[in-house]
Amino acid sequence: MRGGGTAPGGGGSNEMDIWEAARSCVVKKAIDGVPGMKALLLDDVTSKIVSLVCSQSEALSMQVYAVDKLDNPLRKPIGGFRGVCFIRSTPETIRVLCRELSDPKFESYHLFFTNSLPDHLLKDIAQADKKQVRCACMIKLRVGHARVARRPSALFVSRH
Repeated sequence: MRGGGTAPGGGGSNEMDIWEAARSCVVKKAIDGVPGMKALLLDDVTSKIVSLVCSQSEALSMQVYAVDKLDNPLRKPIGGFRGVCFIRSTPETIRVLCRELSDPKFESYHLFFTNSLPDHLLKDIAQADKKQVRCACMIKLRVGHARVARRPSALFVSRH
C-alpha cells in the first residue's frame, strides 16, 4: 500500500508504506551502507525487489558500477570492488553463494538476506570461504515477508 494505506486491522492510525520500508532496507542499509565501489549481486527474487525500489541512476550515485545475478558463471574478477549480495536465504541460493565465495571475484563481500539464516547454512558459508575473503557483515533485512508481484492494471485504492 503506497501513499497512505493502513495496516490490516488498523483503524487508519497505523500508516504502512511497504515500498518505503523495502526501500529503506535495500537502499539505505544494503547499498548505501557499504562504502566504496560496489557490484550488486542478486537472485531472481531480489532483483525484482531492487528494481522496484532503486533506479539505475540512484544506484550509480551510490557507487554501484555493476549489477549481476549471483549465479552468473561468466562473471570476471573486479579488483577494488566490494560485492554486495542481497539474496534470499534458501538452500539453493546459499549453495550458489558458497560457489562464489570459494572462487571470489571481489575484495570483500557484504551479505544481506531477506529472511533469517539457519545456523547450518551459516556454517556452509563459513566453510566455503576457504580463501578467507572478508565477509564484512551479515544482516537480515527486515523487509517483512516481501513478495513481488505484478500489480494488476485494474487495482485501485479507495479512500473514504
